[in-house]
Amino acid sequence: MEFLIAQKIGVTFGTAYRIAQLILYGFDVATVALLVWGIAGVAFRLILMYVKRQIANMTLRQAAML
Repeated sequence: MEFLIAQKIGVTFGTAYRIAQLILYGFDVATVALLVWGIAGVAFRLILMYVKRQIANMTLRQAAML
C-alpha cells in the first residue's frame, strides 16, 4: 500500500517536473509522447469505467425482466 502511494506521489512529481521542463526548455519529443500517453491512459480508464457501468445496468435490467 505504502509503495503504491509512494509511486503515485513519484508519478505526480515526475509529471510536474516534466511540465516545468516543457515550459523552460520547449517541447521535447519524448516528453510530449509521455504526456499524450498519460492523457490517453486517463481517457481509456474513464471509458472503461463507463462501459463497466453500462454493462452492470444492462445485467440488472435483464435480471429484472426474468
